[in-house]
Amino acid sequence: MSQLIPIEKIQERIFMLRGQKVMLNTHLAELYGIETRVLMQAVKRNADRFPPDFMFVLTRQEIRRISQIVTSLKYSKVVFVFTEQGVAMLSSVLHSPRAIQINHPRSKLRGIVLSCQRTLASISWIPAFAGMTTQASGY
Repeated sequence: MSQLIPIEKIQERIFMLRGQKVMLNTHLAELYGIETRVLMQAVKRNADRFPPDFMFVLTRQEIRRISQIVTSLKYSKVVFVFTEQGVAMLSSVLHSPRAIQINHPRSKLRGIVLSCQRTLASISWIPAFAGMTTQASGY
C-alpha cells in the first residue's frame, strides 16, 4: 500500500442508514483503489457472501437524502451500500493490492481499524449515560 488513508477521509464517508453504519460502493472502490464496476463485479461473482445484512440497495428517497451530501449520487439509479460486515467481506474478495494489504492478518491498518472499533464500542455508552444523567438531575 503506497499511502495510508487519513481516518478522517474514511469517517466522513460513513453514513447512518436503516440504523446501520454504511459506506457507498463508489467510496469503497475509491478507498480500495479500484473502479466501482470492478468492485461490483467481485460482489456479483461472490453474491453468496453478501447477504442483505452485509449489503443493500438504497431506495430513491435514501439516494435523494444522501445526494444532498454526495452530489455525484443525484442522478444515480442504483446505489449499493455496505455495512461493516460487508466492508470486511469486500477486503477478502477483492484482489487489489490495497485490499490484499488491508486483509493481511499482520496489516497495521487492519490492527488500527480493529483497535478503533474496540475503542468505539467500549465508549459508545457515554452519550446515553450523559443523557440519563441530565434527565435524572432535571437539567
